[in-house]
Amino acid sequence: NYSLGERQKIRMARVILRGSKVLVMDEATASMDVNTDAEIQSVVRRNFKGCTVLTIAHRLESVTDASR
Repeated sequence: NYSLGERQKIRMARVILRGSKVLVMDEATASMDVNTDAEIQSVVRRNFKGCTVLTIAHRLESVTDASR
C-alpha cells in the first residue's frame, strides 16, 4: 500500500504526463510535510504556468504566489 503522500505524488505525475490545461487541487499537500509541500508547489509553478490552477488550501504557503 502507498502512503497518502505517495498517492498524491503519483496523481500529480499523472496530471503532468497528460498535459492537462486545468488543475484542481483540493488540499493536495495536506498529508505531506512542509518540505514536500514546497517541492510540489515548485512543480506546479513550473509545469502549469499557462494553465488554470484552482487550489483549495489551508496552508498559506500553498497559495502565496497565486494570481487571484
